[in-house]
Amino acid sequence: MTPARTTPQATEVNLFDLPLPIRDKFLDYMDQADTTISVTEIRLAHTAAAQLIGMQLPPRGEIAVCSCPCFCQIIFDVDQAHEYNDGYGPTFQCPGCADDHPGRDAE
Repeated sequence: MTPARTTPQATEVNLFDLPLPIRDKFLDYMDQADTTISVTEIRLAHTAAAQLIGMQLPPRGEIAVCSCPCFCQIIFDVDQAHEYNDGYGPTFQCPGCADDHPGRDAE
């Protein structure tokens, strides 16, 4: 008997590619993570969100949605984020946006 093949999970997912009910539930989990101060609850919410969308949970267990002004809405490993301050607070860019249009150049 040969071992079963496994399909690797995505390390990035486009929020707009998710069906609306999944997208809404994903955003609920992310809101839960944003409104708690408990590290355990943050990790649980991020784990549930990643599992819901079939995304591989990063090693530190935290994911983010790109908040770049281009609105790509890529969900990615928060450790890969490129942060800049646009005058209204920190903005987290996914690696693709940081390469294509770093910082304020995205506007």
